[in-house]
Amino acid sequence: MKRLCLTCLVVCALCASFPVHAAEKTVIHLLSTPFGTGSYVLGTALESIVNQGGYPLSIAHAETPGQAYNVNKLNADAAARQNTVVTASQGINWLASQGKKPFPARRTPLKLIGIYTYTATWLVTGDKNIRNMADLKGKRIAMGRIPQVIWGYEPDALLRNGYGDDFYNSLKIQFVGTSEAATALINGQVDAATIGGYMDPISGRFSPAPQTVEVLAAGRDLTHLDWT
Repeated sequence: MKRLCLTCLVVCALCASFPVHAAEKTVIHLLSTPFGTGSYVLGTALESIVNQGGYPLSIAHAETPGQAYNVNKLNADAAARQNTVVTASQGINWLASQGKKPFPARRTPLKLIGIYTYTATWLVTGDKNIRNMADLKGKRIAMGRIPQVIWGYEPDALLRNGYGDDFYNSLKIQFVGTSEAATALINGQVDAATIGGYMDPISGRFSPAPQTVEVLAAGRDLTHLDWT
């Protein structure tokens, strides 16, 4: 059963609340997550749509290392809180409020404006001898980076807390990034990698993430592992 992670893009409801100025537009800075993630793709699209749509504001989209960076940015930069929206999640918001890893201390959680997708992540392998999670013992696993919470921190936390110390300590986990994890799996540099995709919360339609498309396009016989 694939684990569902709720991801929040704090962007919706912006376009209706700003006064129109003939001479200048309000600039909203949008911080997404790294290239190859859904929020990066949607951030780029939103920037293009808004900036070409004659709205009384403009979007300045930027890629960041991940959700943890985004929360830290708004906590550390008081000025940025006035004109910046970011991609975050309920999970990272809770970790920030509790001061749990990847945060060294408590952070003020962000205000949720809107939700754009649910995210599902799981591990995939091309090794025919790996049929279930138990077979991963001692294997090499590529994931997203730790600040990429859904693709790195949360899968690692599931393995660390859900399967026992002996199993977790045997794993050779590499936090390399989303697209890098896919490439490592295709090239045989690891035994398994984190992939996944996004689901529309209204229609239920599933769209694979870019790194998932890359893995599937390689044409290998794959086993998609159940978290159990």
